[in-house]
Amino acid sequence: MSSQLPATRVLDFLSNRRFHQSFTLPPSPETGRNRPHRFSYSDFGDSSSNAVVLFCGGLMGTRLCYSPLDQLANAYNVRIIHVDRPGIGEMVPQLLAYLDIPYVSLASHSGGSIYLLNTLLAYPHLLHPHKPYICLFAPWVRPTHSKVAFWQVTSQLPASVIGKFATVTKLVNYNVVRLIGMSGSLTNSWPRENPAPLQLLAQPTPHSRATSTVSRHSHHDLALDDANVVKELRKCITMFLFSEPLDGVSADAQLFLNKPRSVPWCAPSLLWSDIDHFVPMLSKIVEEDDRLAGHYRTLTIDAFHAEHDHMVGERGRQWFDNCWLPGRSSTSSARSNSTEPVHQYSHQSYEYRSEVVKGTDHDYILDPAFGVSELWLQRVRDSIPPPVEAEEVVVTQLTQSYEEEAAKRFIGSVVGSVKGYAALACLGGENGQELTMADEMHIDPQRAKQLTENLASITSRINSANKSNRHVRLIAVSKLKPANDILALHQPPNPLHTHFGENYVQELLEKSKLLPRSIRWHMIGGLQSNKCKQLAEQVPNLWCVSSVDSAKKANELEKGRKALLARAGAAEKLRVMIQVNTSGEAEKSGVDPADATTLCRHVLLMCPSLDLLGLMTIGALAKSRETSAENGNEDFVKLRDTRDQVAKELGWEEGRLELSMGMSADFEGAVGMGSDEVRVGSQIFGERPQKKDAVIQENN
Repeated sequence: MSSQLPATRVLDFLSNRRFHQSFTLPPSPETGRNRPHRFSYSDFGDSSSNAVVLFCGGLMGTRLCYSPLDQLANAYNVRIIHVDRPGIGEMVPQLLAYLDIPYVSLASHSGGSIYLLNTLLAYPHLLHPHKPYICLFAPWVRPTHSKVAFWQVTSQLPASVIGKFATVTKLVNYNVVRLIGMSGSLTNSWPRENPAPLQLLAQPTPHSRATSTVSRHSHHDLALDDANVVKELRKCITMFLFSEPLDGVSADAQLFLNKPRSVPWCAPSLLWSDIDHFVPMLSKIVEEDDRLAGHYRTLTIDAFHAEHDHMVGERGRQWFDNCWLPGRSSTSSARSNSTEPVHQYSHQSYEYRSEVVKGTDHDYILDPAFGVSELWLQRVRDSIPPPVEAEEVVVTQLTQSYEEEAAKRFIGSVVGSVKGYAALACLGGENGQELTMADEMHIDPQRAKQLTENLASITSRINSANKSNRHVRLIAVSKLKPANDILALHQPPNPLHTHFGENYVQELLEKSKLLPRSIRWHMIGGLQSNKCKQLAEQVPNLWCVSSVDSAKKANELEKGRKALLARAGAAEKLRVMIQVNTSGEAEKSGVDPADATTLCRHVLLMCPSLDLLGLMTIGALAKSRETSAENGNEDFVKLRDTRDQVAKELGWEEGRLELSMGMSADFEGAVGMGSDEVRVGSQIFGERPQKKDAVIQENN
């Protein structure tokens, strides 16, 4: 092969239009974008495939830097969309709509994980509903956790210096490298996340790139086992990279190093400060986001770490993995590229698998020579049904508006009742078997229709009051209402609503035995200490107790949930909220605002089977009647101030402690004042009967 031929073929490959696409977002004054915004992206691999990856590259990881994956992606029938920077706002859904791509899997390398995680929080419904899959390669960890000396020193530089990262990089590329070459000691002293993060080894490894792919030759194929081709590829990618504006690279450097601290790590409506804060937020969204109705709500997440990672280090890797550790750890027999076992952490919302890839470092981990790229693309392909099967899956998805789909669902759900048949609910046993209700439970179709309309109306009002576009949990308070009403709104496998609240322990215990295990129960009424242990132990799907107002009650809940966790491995920690008496009324339960931090600390330190979720209040009735979206409520202001003070004293990030405030009379005002959860009963289920007249289940 002549010396000219590799350069010609590489230039022909990199100049292909697939790597030089662009899209323009129109102006959007309401979001602060007054001019059109143009961005570049690459679209490579198998362009006809329905298995699509939205890829987020690392620092300086522009659209060309991962182009060597093209042949491997083609071989596995996977299409890769790599935006120079995907952002965390409007860009992703508009680009995918433009490309007519309904669903994607997500993948990232290094600092691209920040963009991936924000995209995941903002648009979880863009993952495939059949088997949502995410993959992170050598995910970035801040120096405060990784303790990597270079980055600890760098992060101490003034923000203005870090903001000139692109300028310094260009200087090194154009001047220093020309004088001393890329093998010089100066450039080798820097961590190597420089041009072409998908760095191809200069010499092939025993696991050659040629043999690691399924054969599918085309005129775009490059001989990646040829050292001359690899050399030209790295040279040309660098040339293309520095021929375009690099202003965003400096912003990335500031983002990754959190310097200055004013640089936002996330979208304003989805506040999170680091990975350990992100994971519980993701779980909450996966469990509760209405856009995921009909989707499989357990994400599969792979993290592939480099064996020798100069950017993140061993401490950083361990810290990142530990953030995903709410469930039990086990070892997997899945195919592995490392000498270590695959660690798998299980949670109701995700399956997290972590693997260290033998022989790799931070920059080279995606080189096809190591095989992990092949494993990743195979899992992408396996996670998305082929087109024929996909059509069958898509038919079952919710594609209509909330109200239309609810009505459609109930036509099918209650038709059996109209004909005199029973509606049977599925109960998930501890070993995954399906059971049916002991007694037939009938649903009146007219009642179901009315409940559906009421729920849709409340949801619409919450959305209208929610100016910050954050997720607000709606608890449908079913106190003294029959289980039939709850079943009308919650029929597996695609229930209309999931979170239901009860005020009386005995009523909750009885209903939980009749109704599907997929319901998430909330105990929102006053608690007696002698009933706490029974409640926490006997209701596996008790999602939260919102009325904890003493250390004694917390201790009893801890005993009950600890016993359940020891007996049933699939059970979760019990979420609790501390009830705060913001009105000062003697008849109201709740701790004094000044004592809230003490009780929160007790839960955190003494109750390992409990998970502190936030603070709850029931405001004074007179104030509630005056509350609206426009008029504030003193009790809500006090709870918000108390939350901020508790978070400060605990050293927690803003937004980590939730607020539960607002009921039927004042929920819109509560949402407007920042409530993360509202409790609505009578406006959904109607007026309640007297307690003596209430029944657990209505029969024909």
